[in-house]
Formats: sequence, structure tokens, C-alpha cells
Amino acid sequence: MTGKQSRCLKCMRLSSLTASLNNLLDWWTRPPYDYYNEWLSETCDALKKRLNIPFLLSLFAMLILNNPISRAALKEYAANTFGDMIKCVADVDKSLLAIDADLHADLERLLLENGSQQSALWGFNLYPDETGEDFIEYDSLINIRSWQGNPSRDVLDQEVREKIASIVRKFILE
Repeated sequence: MTGKQSRCLKCMRLSSLTASLNNLLDWWTRPPYDYYNEWLSETCDALKKRLNIPFLLSLFAMLILNNPISRAALKEYAANTFGDMIKCVADVDKSLLAIDADLHADLERLLLENGSQQSALWGFNLYPDETGEDFIEYDSLINIRSWQGNPSRDVLDQEVREKIASIVRKFILE
């Protein structure tokens, strides 16, 4: 076998491997559930337990808000986690807001365990010190859903963005 034939064979193997990985990723992220997020949440939980680091567990309270909170309270939550930002997930069908986790996927799981449907859950970040359009950042890995027409981490649908903003206004007081 010549060097050129050997390189061509390696390219074919790489191409086949890439296709297999893409097929697996497509399977993982197909409706009705995103298995990657489940795997990621379970992996993080297992690592926290295995490493026996209780302070990691207490850093993130993960709340589904029942009552509005002030922007000052939101700022305190942010200060205990990422400093100037807090991760959130909204259920746009039930008008629910979950806040304060290491990963959007953890908040997504919390809402799913409480009866939400994944198609209604959207992740974003809030910046308590910012105002206007800089207050909400519509960016999260859980938002990547080609089956819902959202192949991006950003929330592309303006109507969904408006629902998220409305939920935020309902629960975060100025």
C-alpha cells in the first residue's frame, strides 16, 4: 500500500467516524428529550457526590420562583455564584422562572421534574447590574433545538424572547 493510499484510507475512516458521531449527536438531541442535558446533569451530580464537596452543592440553591424578588435579591444570588450574572430557565407555557444553578441544564431538569415540557423551557442569563437590553442575555446550550427551528444557543424566535422578558418582569422587581 502506498503512502497516498494509506492517507486516503485514514481520511475514509475519519469521515466514517465523523458521520457516526454526527448521527449519535442527532439521536441525542432529537425530540422529545435532549439526552445530552440529562447526561450532563447526572454527570455533574455524580462528580459532586464522588468528590464529596458539599460547598458546591450549597452554592446553588436552584429555585423555582413563586413570588417576585427584587433586583437587589437577584444581585445577592448572582454574587454567591457567578458574580455579575445568574443563570435562569423560563417555562414560557406555564410562566415559571427557575434561577440559580451552575448549569442551565440543572434548572431545566428541575422544571421537568416539576411538570414542565422541554419544548417550553428556554435558558438565559440575567445581569442584575445592567438595564435595558443588556439585562437579559438569551444564550444557553439548552436552547439548541433544530426540531423547534432554533439551531443556535441564542433564542431566535422574537415571540419566545418577548415571553421570556414578560416572565422576568413578572418575577424580578425593579
